[in-house]
Amino acid sequence: MNQKNAETMAEYRKRRTRQWIASGLVIALVLPNMLRSKSDGFNLFGLPENLTAPVFMAVVIAVVIFSLTNWRCPECNKYLGKTFNPSYCSRCGTQLHE
Repeated sequence: MNQKNAETMAEYRKRRTRQWIASGLVIALVLPNMLRSKSDGFNLFGLPENLTAPVFMAVVIAVVIFSLTNWRCPECNKYLGKTFNPSYCSRCGTQLHE
């Protein structure tokens, strides 16, 4: 493996790690709110009930925007698509991991 390919794979691993973190953030914020009962008085992070939906939507939109800018091929900078762990870039053919 040459130096450039090793650097590309290392950058891909960083981007994939950031995607996992962003996905985990959305799940950690949205899932408890979806599972809660309206009558149990549950209040996530102390937010008033009328603010929880707008805050969650803002977080989801921010993560989508982040994903569109982060989830790109380190070589050609094209979007990697919906596949979470591609071996190769579908646009330029660069190997992303072994």
